[in-house]
Amino acid sequence: ERLYISCFEGAGWRDDATGRFHPVTGMPTSPSSLFSAGGRVFCTGQFLRELTPDDRAVAVLRQSFNSVVPLRDAPGAFVGGTLTGLRLLHFDGSAWRDEGVVPSVHGGIRQVSQDSDGFVWALGYRGSGSWRVDFRAGAEVTAPAEYFDDARGLPIMRGNDPLRFFTLGGETLTVRSGKLLRYDRAAARFVPEDRLESARALDPIVTAPGADGDHWWLVGSPGLHLVHVIPTAENRWRAEPLSGGSLHGFVPSSLHYDHPTSTIWISGRVAPISVDPHWNSTQPIAPLRATVRRLSTAAGELLWAGSGVEPLHALPATVPPTQNSLRFTFAASAFTPNHRGATRLVFRTRLEGLEDEWTSWSPTPWREFSHLPYREFIFHVQARDLEDRESTVGALTFAIAPPWWRARPAVAGYALAALLALSGIFRLRTRALYRRNAQLESLVAARTVELANQNVELARLNRLELDEKISARLAEEKARLEVLRYQLNPHFLYNALNSIYGLALSTPRAAADMTLRLANFCRVALVRGEDDRVTLGHELDNLAAYLHVEQARWGDSLVIEIEADATARAVALPPFLLLPLVENAIKYGGATSPDRLTVRLAACVEGATLVITVANTGTWVAAADAPGAGARPSDLSSTGIGLTNLRQRLARYYPEAHELTTEANDGWVIARLKLSVEFSS
Repeated sequence: ERLYISCFEGAGWRDDATGRFHPVTGMPTSPSSLFSAGGRVFCTGQFLRELTPDDRAVAVLRQSFNSVVPLRDAPGAFVGGTLTGLRLLHFDGSAWRDEGVVPSVHGGIRQVSQDSDGFVWALGYRGSGSWRVDFRAGAEVTAPAEYFDDARGLPIMRGNDPLRFFTLGGETLTVRSGKLLRYDRAAARFVPEDRLESARALDPIVTAPGADGDHWWLVGSPGLHLVHVIPTAENRWRAEPLSGGSLHGFVPSSLHYDHPTSTIWISGRVAPISVDPHWNSTQPIAPLRATVRRLSTAAGELLWAGSGVEPLHALPATVPPTQNSLRFTFAASAFTPNHRGATRLVFRTRLEGLEDEWTSWSPTPWREFSHLPYREFIFHVQARDLEDRESTVGALTFAIAPPWWRARPAVAGYALAALLALSGIFRLRTRALYRRNAQLESLVAARTVELANQNVELARLNRLELDEKISARLAEEKARLEVLRYQLNPHFLYNALNSIYGLALSTPRAAADMTLRLANFCRVALVRGEDDRVTLGHELDNLAAYLHVEQARWGDSLVIEIEADATARAVALPPFLLLPLVENAIKYGGATSPDRLTVRLAACVEGATLVITVANTGTWVAAADAPGAGARPSDLSSTGIGLTNLRQRLARYYPEAHELTTEANDGWVIARLKLSVEFSS
């Protein structure tokens, strides 16, 4: 038998007599895995190749594979993972035959393995899920497959998750986000692995079975190192880390336990390495100690030097204030090289008195400070090696002396001079305040008497003025309300009488009916008081009499549309609140509408607000005295009293609870009135 080892640089076999490895030629790219079939050795990668006894790699199937495993219950049958999916292969002992892609598995496959139940686990690439394919009924491309993702306890691979499945005690395991997961047959999903006793979480990257039911795992964080998984009871194991250094900087691809020599072989991006799992150090690893070696100025002048145990050059009690830009040099001794024999240290520092936190880890063995303040400091340094072992903290205490003008005697003199100056200023200020206080007391007494007399007179005048204003305002309000009550538009009466005259000549019956409606409208307008409340429904009925008169005058040239729901009709309003809006709509709309005049009146309740909209076709006509109104037809002249009176009535009945807006939009002039109303329960 031969021991074949592959790595990213190629493949080779070991000569047991000399212990040397012989390379295999004819391999243009790095092999991804090795497997045996019929006593022959094959490797995956670019094409499926056979490693012949004369140490050559010969392509036997022009198809690239990431990994290939045999089907346990189907001799000669193999499955392999490719960029295009899971492929079924057959080897008859002399030639390979590609049976095609298994259609139930979608996407590229990175690694395949077979569990103790005969299922094949196919691992997809990062960002995709995994598959379990059932070949137990036979090696056929029609084999069914199940998809596993977060819904079945197997999260989609992200970041640096190890890309492989492996087994422990006949159960299928994998790692996701640093957590070890096991497939639970009863639950048909992945659950956290709880059969393993370990002091910390394990994330195996590559695994291999050992000699007596044990396993060897190469785990990741913190640091790459070997773990021996030993059975302790039925379905129970214990994980023991292997003594020795870590494999820092090594990128593994496979792990193999060599039974004849009891040696562990690890292959990866560089040449493979071997590990003796039975080796133990006879001496404890020396502790890691960090020390400050030198303290110098920015100009290079040495202030202090030490060996880590005793100073070679005494540190002065204080550093002169002119030398407050310093450079610290530090070091540590490392005794644990990695697999290549190299060591690597990183440092972090903190200057107590200036910094509260440690710096980040850095390989730089020195640090500089510029223009340090004048005070005492303690410089701390700590090191860390490849094993992530942190050293003891080295410290150096020093102080930067202040200049003479900041020394204690100078500060004491400054304080004494300031106290004397403050004492003199205080005395002068106190005398001035006493004089000012006496003057203010006499002035306040005189002004108090004067203000008391003025206050009495102002109170008398204010009462007289207030009474007069209230009386005048009440009289003015009463007169205004009376004017609003009895004020009818003479232009409306003029047009109504002309319409009745025209109907009397042609249709006497219609003229008589129109006369009765006009009389009824005038009776309601003259009899009803200003403070009487009517519902919106009654208001619309009263408007109907007015609109009937206008309809008779305009004929088919006037279209009237009224829409109000039952809730809006029940709202109480002051009488004739809508008449000015309807009169303006007919008057100005009739003068500016290009064809037929359409007047729409709508009312609805939105929450606690009654919204009334009066719209007419035509264009907006500004008031006669409005700036920029320009010349208008004589029949459009108006004093604007209708809208003015409406706004006055709204201000009286709905103070701070109404909104009247007008706008012109797309051939329509719209007046919208919003009233805050209360509804009885």
